[in-house]
Amino acid sequence: MEGETLYVDTHGDFSVDRISEMAKSLRSTVLKKIDKEPMKLKQYKDEFTIERILSKIHFIRILDDTEQQLLHSMLDKIIIKIPNLKVIIIDTFAEHFRATENGYNDRRKMIANALMGL
Repeated sequence: MEGETLYVDTHGDFSVDRISEMAKSLRSTVLKKIDKEPMKLKQYKDEFTIERILSKIHFIRILDDTEQQLLHSMLDKIIIKIPNLKVIIIDTFAEHFRATENGYNDRRKMIANALMGL
């Protein structure tokens, strides 16, 4: 199993239970596909555990637009800290930018600047 994932939740609906279900399903699917290869099956059963899958998912909860802007400015440091990071998922990217009291044009600029930093 290669790579790690960073999940950024701006909406507050991240579910550990759902991620666990997905990890179980992934493991089951992989093991079924290789069940005709006994050596590989034993190796994967021992190494491809649900705990190992979940340990490769990192989570950050963003509460407001200030934290989101801080995240974008620190993303390069986060990537260095997780050297095997392959995927960054930002759930509801514009959530906090929409909630600011800034005008439409200011919000557009904030979103554009954040996107350019990715």
